[in-house]
Amino acid sequence: FVAGSSNYQGYFVVFDADGTPVGIEGTIDTSRTGNNQFMYAALDASGHIYMAGHSAAESTGDFEIAVVRSDTNGALDTSYGDNGVFRFNESLEDDYATGVVVDSAGNLIVGGHSGISNYFLSITPQATLDAEFAEHGIAPLRPNATLRRIAVDGADRLLGVGQFLGDSGSVDTWIFQLNR
Repeated sequence: FVAGSSNYQGYFVVFDADGTPVGIEGTIDTSRTGNNQFMYAALDASGHIYMAGHSAAESTGDFEIAVVRSDTNGALDTSYGDNGVFRFNESLEDDYATGVVVDSAGNLIVGGHSGISNYFLSITPQATLDAEFAEHGIAPLRPNATLRRIAVDGADRLLGVGQFLGDSGSVDTWIFQLNR
């Protein structure tokens, strides 16, 4: 599974184990989300493709996390969120997605950072924050660090890796596991 974006289009293609394109392949038109970049993708059990990244907020121009969902034919699913887009802005600073995975309950877990804050979001298939997860859908993580990649393991634990400025001034690696 590979995804990316260019010129307001979210691109994706699904490959089999031999590297042959199979299943859904195409583009999701994300032009209505504004100045955006979608760098992370996940596939749920229903065949929806989710792409996470950032988009300029219409009111301020600041970047906010944006998640779009395709229908099972690969087109933008306008029934998801606000006309096909879930948006999240944690603070007055720019917010960026750092990954997206689907957990065993079918919720999206999006890694995010804003300034010196890092967090996990749990988003339901109905495009709302999962009130049962952490602090009303938001799990704050280590401050003064940058979350780089996320994953979910077979036991539904959230995994992450990132960087932080160590005591000696060096850039150190941060690896963690979040049990629920």
